[in-house]
Amino acid sequence: MNTFLKKGMKRKIYSIVTLITTLLFSNLDSVSQGFTNTEYKKALWMTTRMFGAQRSGETNWLVDNHLPSGVDASLRGKIFINDKDPVDNYDLSGGWCDAGDHVMFGQTQFYSAYMLLKGYAEWSKGYGDYYTYNYMKYRSTNQWSWEQGQHDPDGIPDVLQEVKHATDFFIKCARNSTTFYYQKGDGGGSADHATWNTGVKIQTQAVSQGGQPRSIYKNPNDASMPSFAAATLALMSRLYKDYDAAYAQTCSAAAINAYNYAKSKKGFTAPDAGDRGFYSANDNWKDDYATMCAELFWLTNTASYKTEALAFTTCLNGSCDIKPNQYWSFDYDNNEEIAFYNLAKLGDATALSNFNTHITTNYIAKVTNKLYNGGNGSWGTLRYNANAAMLAALYQKLNNNNTVSTFIYDQIDYILGKNSGNQSYVVGFGTKYPLHPHHRNIYLNDANVPEGNRQASISIPTKNLQAGILVGGSRDPSTFQDDVTKYQFTEPAIDYNTCLVGALGFINSVLAPVTIGPTCRTPSLGDDISICGSSSLLLNSGLTSASNRTFSWKKDGNTISGSNSTLSVSTAGVYQVKVDSSNGCSKTSDITVLGTIQTPNLGNDKIICDTTSYNLDARVSGAAITYDWLYSANGATGALVLESTQKGQTWANVRKAGLYRVIAKATGCNSQQDDVTVTSSLPTPQDGCASKAGNTQTIAIVNPGLGSGTYDWYDAATNGNKVGTGSSISVSPSITTTYYVQDASAVSGSVGPKTAFASVQNWGINTGNHLKFNLNSSINISSLKILGDYYVSSGTITVEVLDANGNALNPVRKFVSNNLNFTTNSSGIQLFTVAFSNFFIDKSWGTSLRLRIAEKSANIIFNPNWNNSGATYPYNSSPNGVFTITGTAGGDNDANDYMYFYDIQFNSGSVCGRLPVIASVNPNCITTDLEMTNEINDYISLYPNPSSESFNLATNKAVLVKVYDDLGREVLEFTNQKTSIFGETLNAGLYHVVLFENGKKLKAMNVIKK
Repeated sequence: MNTFLKKGMKRKIYSIVTLITTLLFSNLDSVSQGFTNTEYKKALWMTTRMFGAQRSGETNWLVDNHLPSGVDASLRGKIFINDKDPVDNYDLSGGWCDAGDHVMFGQTQFYSAYMLLKGYAEWSKGYGDYYTYNYMKYRSTNQWSWEQGQHDPDGIPDVLQEVKHATDFFIKCARNSTTFYYQKGDGGGSADHATWNTGVKIQTQAVSQGGQPRSIYKNPNDASMPSFAAATLALMSRLYKDYDAAYAQTCSAAAINAYNYAKSKKGFTAPDAGDRGFYSANDNWKDDYATMCAELFWLTNTASYKTEALAFTTCLNGSCDIKPNQYWSFDYDNNEEIAFYNLAKLGDATALSNFNTHITTNYIAKVTNKLYNGGNGSWGTLRYNANAAMLAALYQKLNNNNTVSTFIYDQIDYILGKNSGNQSYVVGFGTKYPLHPHHRNIYLNDANVPEGNRQASISIPTKNLQAGILVGGSRDPSTFQDDVTKYQFTEPAIDYNTCLVGALGFINSVLAPVTIGPTCRTPSLGDDISICGSSSLLLNSGLTSASNRTFSWKKDGNTISGSNSTLSVSTAGVYQVKVDSSNGCSKTSDITVLGTIQTPNLGNDKIICDTTSYNLDARVSGAAITYDWLYSANGATGALVLESTQKGQTWANVRKAGLYRVIAKATGCNSQQDDVTVTSSLPTPQDGCASKAGNTQTIAIVNPGLGSGTYDWYDAATNGNKVGTGSSISVSPSITTTYYVQDASAVSGSVGPKTAFASVQNWGINTGNHLKFNLNSSINISSLKILGDYYVSSGTITVEVLDANGNALNPVRKFVSNNLNFTTNSSGIQLFTVAFSNFFIDKSWGTSLRLRIAEKSANIIFNPNWNNSGATYPYNSSPNGVFTITGTAGGDNDANDYMYFYDIQFNSGSVCGRLPVIASVNPNCITTDLEMTNEINDYISLYPNPSSESFNLATNKAVLVKVYDDLGREVLEFTNQKTSIFGETLNAGLYHVVLFENGKKLKAMNVIKK
């Protein structure tokens, strides 16, 4: 999405409109529809399900089951699941992506969700129920089209299911009465548009390429957005209470939070941080505020809300609180008409008169060739026709005219393809629809296709063809450009579809009304579970018993006794619950109860860089299953040590490199295990702890990752305030607080010749041919060039790092390149660029190392060539000193041989995100010397600190010394008479040294082993 152009181009269209003295009922007569009833139903199904294609989180159907190369399996089909407030890791996942990218704007989200619900509230009989929230039947059959008919109604209208995904997020946005979140990502900058990949892939990329952690914006000086959020939450609470009363109450509480926030921000202020230049703070805040108060009144029947709403005056011209924007048209930023409508429904006669006059004069009469001609005629044009159609439907509702007018049919039928070009502007509807929408997820393509090549090289997979996306379009089919790069024509957005759904809901309520109630619900027995270690398990259908529901159960296909919503089972098997409702609806759910323990799955190996922490999940469930977690800092299986503090299914907030193992155990069953290796381009964090609020504690880092320069500490993951420098800082938080540290010595450069030497030798992949090099800092290699000849178009090359003697490291350090793509056969010997996503060399592996080509994928014919003359060593990196090529091994063993690797591009320093380091306030902490209440003045000396080898302790009396690691585990104990040397066997980390005399604690000190 090019947001600079998309919605910031608010060219106001000024014209003189002839006042219409009648209500133009001549243009509201019922006319023949352009499509069949079934086609209108399909159109509503598609355009509603489109919002599921915009979901951020775990249930976006466009990317269902999608796993790009190099992405951890735990992220399959998921988009930006780790959005959070960096101050306290408050979860902010969810919501809707705005358009064809992944940035999320409050102004369009809150407006879109409200207008979707408003349409349902007015014409509920027009909305169908075809699928479950997670698209269960479509997913299980992999049949996603309307014609395949794999619908799975669950008793909840689809539009409510789609909006619930938004309100789940809005509840988080309205955190309390003084905290309100309104944006995720940076659509106005380059990051969100840096690559043409799916959200599944982009979330794993560097922050500069749109990856996490994304920017989070909160607490705007704006009453408009929190007002629309509160209105949406209040209306959702009212509409959803028959389906889930507890959820409705949660929405209600969040609506009050947003109301209180909006009330504290009345008035217009300058734009806030974030993309507010084109989504500016709304100076027409009173319309949204009045709508909020109306919805809160209808929810709570509290008279004060009605009074507050009716206090706003309306007019068509002149000075008043709310007047419609007569020239720009109705959209997310100019929505005064909905306030008129709501105030009219509250009984305001002036608002009713003004609404009727405005809609007939500035919408229904404002047509060219039957099409409404207001709004932006060059960008996202057809959204304004859909918006005008929904306003006309609201006008008819307010005036008790339950027909579909000529005006409404003209707008909607044109959008669906009844026009001179037979061009539908909804992706998947009709026989001629856009094939090149400007939307990253729809293509499931992660090759980062350059802009000029996108139309020719990417196409929509069959699964995603009926996406239901309304593109910007054109009011003249001959001018429409179905080109992915012409975003003014082909980009979609959530606010484009919103009123189209509403207008179609109205049409369907007239042509083919339906009644959907809360009695038909789908049970859910949950994920498969193990019975190991338990005598019985209680299966829960997820539904409550009710007079209009009956429950029946099967095991392995055979009916068994049981008529309740739950069932106690004692043996393994496949169980099914069937729920029959009084309206004829019948739904089932299956679960497999295993007699064995499932094999844990920790996913692919992980890298700490832009993602600075992970939650390791065993993904094994069972009531009696226990979990052992083991950790090895050096990555060797023989060094795995049981982590006694980790007992659950998940090890949260993993930030250290090493080998992790989980063992799932239960009585009577064989245990199962899985390993995952975590590598890190960042230092190792050493959390701190103080037993009392405000006491001083030390937080630190050891084993610096990329670079070893100055480290800066901050109070936020991005931006924020700098709070210190160095490898450790002292802090005194009043509550447990997360700080963030970043290497401030960023460098990038290259090393090695940039052109090949003339004399070449082709020995194939010879494992004895090595390039020697020295490091004085850890580095990340982004690409290098290899001399050779390639004959087949695609494949990968693996490069291995060896020790100074040419032996494999422990663990082995091999790095697989990104896929090599050559569209034509190559002749002759050339330098080919080989790129890497995760090629990190830690200086702790040794300052003198070697590189070799280890292997290639089977489908690539590749002959590397080395040079037997021409080289002169050393080759120093620019900037100097970080990376130096010192010579070769193998080949002719001549001093001027050169092995394979040219123009090695690398970086060192703060190329990753900021590392979180936690300062805990916990009464169970081991106290530090600054917290001692009975400290002695005797001579005590502990030095050096930090130390990379050992520590010297000197005292003037005999004391017992105990050393604890940062998890509070005792690792050393000895008696000191006068002097002692200790710590040479300790691993790098933060340790607490505590001195005792006659059982009484004398002093405690922190030391850092480097």
